[in-house]
Amino acid sequence: MDTSSRTLPLWLIAVIATVIGLVVNEAVAALARPFSPELMQLTPGPVGLWTVLGVVGATLVYAFMRRKPANLDRRFVRVATIVLLLSLIPDVLIYFVEIPGFTGGTMAGVIALMLLHVTTAAIAVPLLLKFAARSR
Repeated sequence: MDTSSRTLPLWLIAVIATVIGLVVNEAVAALARPFSPELMQLTPGPVGLWTVLGVVGATLVYAFMRRKPANLDRRFVRVATIVLLLSLIPDVLIYFVEIPGFTGGTMAGVIALMLLHVTTAAIAVPLLLKFAARSR
């Protein structure tokens, strides 16, 4: 069976990406917690919330962008890369700036937070590119 043309509904891709993302990100956060134990953002609640929001955001952007399918993959990867890079800025600020509610950020904790963004994108973007229909 040729799977190169297999498409799945966007909602199903989002569910699959969310489940994989939650498992991977919770594992990364669990490994990082001992290095930054006071950083609340590495606890399961925030990790889960931001993983879900990242996948849903990527899926909504893809759904919007596929209305104009010309160069869709390239355009989506560009947008996802820009959003990923912008999403790292608050993590860096946790280390350098005192922000109420974001205390206890060690360099290892901040790197772990950044890795959570990268893993979410590394899971959601390829799944959307491989299994979503190109136009709607």
